Amino acid sequence: MTPPLSPPDLARLTEALAHRNDELAALDAIGTLAARSPDLRDFLEDACRIVQETTRCAATAIFVVDESGRTLVLLQERGNAPDLGARIARVLEEPPGAFSVSRDTADVVELTAFPPQLRAALEEARVPTLARVPLLVGSRIVGILAVGFHEPGADGAERHLQFLRAVGALVAAVIASDRHLDDLRRRVSELTLLNDVAVASAQLDPVYLLDGALRRLAEVFGCSMGAAFLREGDRLANVSLFGVRPEAVPDARSIPFGSGPCGIAVVRREVVAFADPEAAGGLFARNMRGEGIRGVAGVPLLTKGEPVGGLVLGRRSDHPFTPEELRFLRALGAQLGVAVENSRLYAAARRQVAHLESVRALALRIFVHPPGDEGALLEAGCREIARALDAPAAAAFLVSDDGQTLRGRAVHGMEVDVARVAFPVDADRLAADAIRRGAAGQTPDGSRDAESAMRGAARAPPMALLAVPLSARDVARGVVYVGDRPGRVFEEQEVALARAMAAALAVGLENAGLAVDLDRSHAELERAQAALLQRERLAALGALSAAVAHEVRNPLGVVFNAVGMLRRHRAMDEEARALVDMVGEEAERLNRIVTDLLGFARPPSPTLRPTSLGPIVEEAVRAALAGKHLPIEVSWELSRDLPPVAVDAGLVRQAVINLALNAVQAMGRGGRLRVRTTGDGPYATIEVIDTGPGIPAELRDQIFQPFFTTKSSGTGLGLAIVKHVVAVHGGEVEASPGPGPDGGTRFALRFPFAPDTGPRPSR
Repeated sequence: MTPPLSPPDLARLTEALAHRNDELAALDAIGTLAARSPDLRDFLEDACRIVQETTRCAATAIFVVDESGRTLVLLQERGNAPDLGARIARVLEEPPGAFSVSRDTADVVELTAFPPQLRAALEEARVPTLARVPLLVGSRIVGILAVGFHEPGADGAERHLQFLRAVGALVAAVIASDRHLDDLRRRVSELTLLNDVAVASAQLDPVYLLDGALRRLAEVFGCSMGAAFLREGDRLANVSLFGVRPEAVPDARSIPFGSGPCGIAVVRREVVAFADPEAAGGLFARNMRGEGIRGVAGVPLLTKGEPVGGLVLGRRSDHPFTPEELRFLRALGAQLGVAVENSRLYAAARRQVAHLESVRALALRIFVHPPGDEGALLEAGCREIARALDAPAAAAFLVSDDGQTLRGRAVHGMEVDVARVAFPVDADRLAADAIRRGAAGQTPDGSRDAESAMRGAARAPPMALLAVPLSARDVARGVVYVGDRPGRVFEEQEVALARAMAAALAVGLENAGLAVDLDRSHAELERAQAALLQRERLAALGALSAAVAHEVRNPLGVVFNAVGMLRRHRAMDEEARALVDMVGEEAERLNRIVTDLLGFARPPSPTLRPTSLGPIVEEAVRAALAGKHLPIEVSWELSRDLPPVAVDAGLVRQAVINLALNAVQAMGRGGRLRVRTTGDGPYATIEVIDTGPGIPAELRDQIFQPFFTTKSSGTGLGLAIVKHVVAVHGGEVEASPGPGPDGGTRFALRFPFAPDTGPRPSR
């Protein structure tokens, strides 16, 4: 039979049972929190609070093993000893003694067992005793639970060691579950990223494709910077950059292979990682270090084993890229490489289609363009060539007839008066090669090229230039310049396209010139046909007029004889004499008509002699006005120093008489008649200006036609004879409205000066 417990033993047992009940209640609370708490840090904070309340300890701290498996990292702390966990963490570069991650048993360690640095931290916090509990998941240590006590000695801490082991097991399970959940989340993120990259691979622009993929990668892998590069020959051109200031990397827009993390990854065709960017070498890596970037990874974008570009991802934290992350980046690099190549192939196909569309548009413009508008055709050609090469500007220059000078004719995309631009062909290397040899050429910046005409030009903008000959059938007619940003290099296929389009444009110019020549030939042929028909018509009219005049003149002779005899008859009374006079006047009128008909039918051949026009004109006008009882004021403006003119005086006299009579008939109630002789360049000019009602504009082209008249009497041959007289002298006749407010009509007869006198200035 068991002896009864003494009161002290009973009291100790009761206290132990109460203590055990408190620990079990605390474990139950921690277990409940582990099942319900959605956030690891919230759970750890509550667990540390319960441990402190249950054990009356000074402080608790939870450390987890980092990815290297050798270093402890503070995850949570709580207690009356300020920042004890943080102080311990600062000396845990290589965990000593009780904090070794290889010890899997819980124990209590006193202050004297710790190394100096850790002992100093514990002394400062006044924690002489520390309980160490490994956080075990199976046989693997994921961390350490450290509980500090103010009481010296191991007895006080050891009474809580069993409880702390149970808490450590719960905390280790929650940490492991959280890590599994993080792994699951990372897997989901990676799968989502793969899906996003697959969707982004449908993007047809490689720049947009890489920019979007780069930002998603940085988001998933916790990177604070990223850069994307596309391959251009033996260099990598930057197409996307974020997370650092652009001005921090002004010279990193293009990097050579083998330089920096991206260049090294491209050369090795393998993902590379560096804990320090400067270890990768190159200006880009040094600039990243200056921006606070710690770890970087370079990812090659491969297609069929060949690099088409690369990515750089950087972190500002000390967490290195894990092997699993690098494997995932390698797979993504391969996928993105294929997507970039596909987008480039699509872009190349689109460019080919655009090129064909540009050629078609230019050919259509050439085919339908109206002839004669050379400048508009060249402007349309410059626009289509610039569009085909995706360039902002183009200009066309035509070579002079002597082949020495280029003059601007059309421009697209620049605010410049190209018509004022001219320079010698040999002053520009590109132009000389295009004109002399029919070769295309280019320069990365015409404003800096010593052999470019742009170098000495005022306000010449920095511009890469491509020059192609504007030639057809091996004949260079000029040059087409295509301009873009400085440094652009036009590819061979772009040069070939520009040459083909310029050649088509040259053919269009030639066809336009042929069309103009053809139109001119048609116009000349029409004029010749009209002149031939007019001559035939006039010949027929002349023959008819001669026949009529011959038949009328003989009876007129009889009438004149009879009238003369009747006038000598003395037995006639006044009435009979008036009738005889009337018959005589009508016979005279008929005789004048017959004379006009004969003059038109048998135009005399002029006998040219150097003659002064002034006396002829004055005599002719006075003869026309003789017997006219009208209030007509004659204004004489006859040039006294007008040299002799080779004319037939009689024919010119007749022409002036006809003009004067025409003016007198137009001024039926009187007016002013101006008569002038002047020297007008190579011609001597006779002007007869009246103040009559004038000639309507629609009739001016008809008044010189034979038998055309607006009067109730007359033959309509007066002005036709005037035109014939001037024509046989090699001159010109013009009818125009009279000058000044008086109106009327101005007739001008121009006769060429005699060869020995030469032209005279106008007076």
